[in-house]
Amino acid sequence: MSLAVATGILCEVNRVSRRVVVWDKRPAFAPGSEGESGLPLDAATDPSPPQSLQSDASRQDDTREPLYPSDDHLRQQMQEILHRAAERLDLVLEDRSPVELQDPAPTKDRHWSFQRLHPVAVPHASGVAHPVDAFIARRLALAGLQLGPSADPRALIRRLSYDLRGLPPEPQTVEAFVPRLADPEQREAAWTELVERYLADSAHGEHWARMWLDLARYADSNGYELDDLRPNAYPFRDFVIWALNVDLPYDVFVQWQIAGDEMQPDYAPAVCATGFLAAAPHNTFMPQPIERYDELHDMISTTGIAMLGLSVGCARCHDHFYDPISSVEYYRWVSILESVWRVEPYLAPGPDGRDYAEIAAPLVEREDRLYELLVRRIQADKIAKLDFSSEEKALLWQPMDPDNQRQQELLARCGGCLRADASDFAPDLQPLPEHAEEYARLTREITALKSNLPWAPPQVLSITGSEVYSSRVLHGGSLERPGQSVGPGFLSALTYPATDWQTADAWQKWLTAEDLQRGAGPRTAWARWLTDVNNGSGGLLARVIVNRIWHQYFGVGLVASVDDFGAQTDPPLHADLLEWLAGELVRNDWRLSHIHRLIVTSRTYQQTSRIDDQRREADANGSLFSHYRLKRLSAEMYRDSVLAVTDALNREMYGPSIYPPIPQDAIYTDDHELDSKWPTDVVEDPAVWRRSIYVALRRSNTVPLLSLLDGPDGSVCRGQRVSTTTAVQSLALLNAPFIETHAARLAEQLSEASLDLADQTHMAYRRVYQRGPTEAEESAIFAYIEQRRRDSSELYDVDVMTEICHALLISNEFLYID
Repeated sequence: MSLAVATGILCEVNRVSRRVVVWDKRPAFAPGSEGESGLPLDAATDPSPPQSLQSDASRQDDTREPLYPSDDHLRQQMQEILHRAAERLDLVLEDRSPVELQDPAPTKDRHWSFQRLHPVAVPHASGVAHPVDAFIARRLALAGLQLGPSADPRALIRRLSYDLRGLPPEPQTVEAFVPRLADPEQREAAWTELVERYLADSAHGEHWARMWLDLARYADSNGYELDDLRPNAYPFRDFVIWALNVDLPYDVFVQWQIAGDEMQPDYAPAVCATGFLAAAPHNTFMPQPIERYDELHDMISTTGIAMLGLSVGCARCHDHFYDPISSVEYYRWVSILESVWRVEPYLAPGPDGRDYAEIAAPLVEREDRLYELLVRRIQADKIAKLDFSSEEKALLWQPMDPDNQRQQELLARCGGCLRADASDFAPDLQPLPEHAEEYARLTREITALKSNLPWAPPQVLSITGSEVYSSRVLHGGSLERPGQSVGPGFLSALTYPATDWQTADAWQKWLTAEDLQRGAGPRTAWARWLTDVNNGSGGLLARVIVNRIWHQYFGVGLVASVDDFGAQTDPPLHADLLEWLAGELVRNDWRLSHIHRLIVTSRTYQQTSRIDDQRREADANGSLFSHYRLKRLSAEMYRDSVLAVTDALNREMYGPSIYPPIPQDAIYTDDHELDSKWPTDVVEDPAVWRRSIYVALRRSNTVPLLSLLDGPDGSVCRGQRVSTTTAVQSLALLNAPFIETHAARLAEQLSEASLDLADQTHMAYRRVYQRGPTEAEESAIFAYIEQRRRDSSELYDVDVMTEICHALLISNEFLYID
């Protein structure tokens, strides 16, 4: 076997991670070619070609490429696809009409959050012009407080830059705007100008996308024991960034994540959006029937929490204990998703205009068969080594049958003996003797076909399928206790007027004539119900998202439990403000930018974090918003800030995730090679100095620096991160290679700019803190420099400045937003 062919075979090691488990009414496993292989359905039936099908010969010799597809070509294609989509957006939304809210009076028969949106008048408050401030001032007055003084201009600029972009302000921006903000006559215009500048920055979408990706439990791997990579997951992440930057109406943003493939099947962002439902952890090795229900449960639970702030998933086994959500209603949602499959379509055609899958089909067919032959050899070798009887080995050799209890027992005993993972695919691996001739022919044909194959366009992990199903209510959530059959339907507590879901087609009320004409199914109706303010759950949807945004700015929501708006939640202290903001969102075409502007232009947002004893006693946790609460930078904001202040940040957008270097002893591995879990040959360079939103999130191997500061692992829907403060964090930052690298980089830049250590010190402070050092700080630094010089006569000034820069980069002033 030639080196090129051997390398090409190694490229197939990660095929299962690229495959789609097609869940339907068939058994969880099916025979492979000619009924022999016993492969999972994903390896036997999925027609989509692997990401490794590329024409560049040098790429064919890169064994790591399919595992870690950090590809400039794919990134550039994603940029072009989304740029063209932005140019077409007005056409896509041209039939959109303003939402006219009904004028319902609140009733006592429903929980406050289940009420339809109702109009709220802005209260009058003496000396208060901003509507947000009027609501807050009225509540503060009840506690004997008033709005606090404004923070100083430098702190405000830094706060706004972090909150809107997730990045520190550039020193020149601070220098330009501090005098203007300090001038009462220029302050309002200057602040408005800065707000608009930061909202228009593409960094805004990159920063705020992280909140939604936490909710969507986004990751670049499947989770579970194998935790295979998902090379085609990133287009969903890119969609979220794009949507926030183009200010996509929030109701459309939600609808596309539920049914974008049906509502706009020819529009790339809408197809990418459905990655929301496919983003959950997913078992690709021998999934059991109950895991299909676990998958559907995750989709339902995540939708309920992320979009409605309701624990709908609690009704899987029984009626919800606290909220008016029945088990029957839960299984009506199951029936909506029953026909959903994971798929990985191409986002663009091939160079000749044909579907790329058609162009690549001959190669895929041969690669699939070659892969089956190699897996068959691996399985045969593993079975032969087992201390089993001939009869038992023969049973393992048969196609998998979930109903064959004896076979399942043997599979459990043999410890994954039929699994083929990275360590099994040696370069000298050969097929079974009876397959040798076929194998040789396939390798020749694959080599010839690859040489003529054009570049593949990006693929997206998406979903398809929206047939009308009847699902059985599972008592106690058990497959062994099926009950009545139910069809599609929604939550009665959030439906107006009351709807009889026993009527089979009641859900079609939420379909338009155009929907019916193109054959849209219950997922489209579900998407429209979720965003229907007058007859569906749109009012709650609006309340939940404005509360999430408020929480991101202030560290505490108007409703404290950002993921739970149910009956167990305490009524909000600022109920009228929440209702007014939700109404403002809907009245302003569901544009989230309007909510951002309302918040950051308020005096409430611009208050100082310095508090007196009265505020400390009356508003200790900040829930009355009588002052600004200090916030620690998120994990992503901290890493990005280090890159920004050292002038290292690579602002390239979109494309496959990046894999920065991490210590080898932090790579979790069992029987896998290290490089199959995380690349071990990457270095700190501009290619991996992109924003942290693009850093690969592997569920079993998160980047230690991000985990250290409470970054996500993508396992569950999470609307609120826990912010910890531990000694380990300080020690780790003190010794982190990433910080050492960039401290040295900053010191080198300073030494090139000036030979004077006093100048270097001032420049370092302006870069890191956006201010100069105080006299006390300057005195302490020079004392330290002199001490270090006395300690070592061979110490260069740049080495001392590296230590100073390191201290600045791990200081509290850098880590916290004031």
